[in-house]
Amino acid sequence: MKFKAGIVGLGAIGSAMLRVAGQDTIGIEVNPETRERCSWWAGEHRVFESHEVVGECELVFVCVGTPHNETGTDHDLSQIRGVFETLRPHMNPASLLVVRSTVLPEHLPTDFPCPVLVNPEFLREATAAADIIDPPFVVVGTPRTGMAGPVFDWYDSVKVMRSAPKLELSIPNAILLKFTCNWWHATKVEFANMVAEVAALSGADGRKVMEAFALDQKLNLSRAYLTPGGAYGGRCLPKDVSAGIAGYDGKADVSLLKAVQAANDRRRARG
Repeated sequence: MKFKAGIVGLGAIGSAMLRVAGQDTIGIEVNPETRERCSWWAGEHRVFESHEVVGECELVFVCVGTPHNETGTDHDLSQIRGVFETLRPHMNPASLLVVRSTVLPEHLPTDFPCPVLVNPEFLREATAAADIIDPPFVVVGTPRTGMAGPVFDWYDSVKVMRSAPKLELSIPNAILLKFTCNWWHATKVEFANMVAEVAALSGADGRKVMEAFALDQKLNLSRAYLTPGGAYGGRCLPKDVSAGIAGYDGKADVSLLKAVQAANDRRRARG
């Protein structure tokens, strides 16, 4: 039997994809507890343990985890590398391997039996099932232009992501976009926490400050200041960052401001 797609790894992302997919999409999961849980709602005929079945799939989405390694300094790639090697002998050369797992470009398989694409996910783990229906965009990274069509067609066929912009990028651009989004989200979390600490010292309400901050969608929550270029300058930004450091260093954690100032100083020195 031919299947439109196979989803390898039925964690938060893979199971969300399988939930919205039709009967022509199957899941492959080696963990027996996860497989049993997904079989309960998807049907046993759609969830498999063996990777051999991927040879019958037009698209094979890889959704296994790339968690922290033991030292917490990088990705643990053992699981995804194992999946690549397990899939290798079973892939149909006419199929597409579509990697949703987060990896750097150099960690993608080479000399694979079929073309390898990337399809980064921009879903929140706790709300993946809802986010997959309405993501900010659908991104497919391809080794050459014009290969993303089957992936976009699959998403259209399962009636999700239809209103989301569809972007075909190079593989490095697609992967870096994923990392860029997460770096930005992490920076926002720390920025909001820093503002809350400073606010408490100043007799202000950090939540109220951030609520008002977010109302400005012309400068604060917008494309403004997000175009790469030279160091920031002018009369406002340098002095106000310096004043924030001088006024609160040692009283609140303003290491984010200090890092921004140091990086800007180095960029200015480089010209």
